[in-house]
Amino acid sequence: MKPEEDAVGQAMLAFFEKRKSFEVIEREDGYFEVTNTGMYFDDFEQWQKHEKKAIGFAKGRVLDIGCGAGRHSLHLQSKGMDVIAIDRSPLAVKVARLHEGGVMADLLGIPRPEDRVRQIQKLGVDYVCVHTGLDEQESGIT
Repeated sequence: MKPEEDAVGQAMLAFFEKRKSFEVIEREDGYFEVTNTGMYFDDFEQWQKHEKKAIGFAKGRVLDIGCGAGRHSLHLQSKGMDVIAIDRSPLAVKVARLHEGGVMADLLGIPRPEDRVRQIQKLGVDYVCVHTGLDEQESGIT
C-alpha cells in the first residue's frame, strides 16, 4: 500500500506528530461518523469497559491483529508479555514502532511459523474478539 492510499495510517501518524487529525467512518448501512484519532492512543484508564475486560484474558505470546497505533500491544508489553503486532496499514505499523518501547510488528502482516502464539486478539472501540487455547495440532498456533 502506498502512503497516500493509507488513510487510517496517515491519520494516526498525523496525531502522533501532533498535527490535526480525524477519522471518517462511513458504512454501507448509512452509518456515518467523524471521530478523534486520539482514541487509538488512549491509555488503559481511558479504554472502554469491554476492552479492559478482554485484555485481562491475555496469556503467553499474543498476536494482536489490526494493532493500529499499538495501544493494546504496548499495554501488554508493559506487563511483560510477548506480543506480535500486525496491521495492514504500513503507516500504523510505523506509528506503533515509534512509541517509546516500540511495538515489534510485521509489516507484511504474516507471522513467521516460528512466531507461535497462545492468544489471538482483535480489540476495538466497539468490538472484542479473543481466541485462546487453540488446539496446537489443528491450528499450528500455540
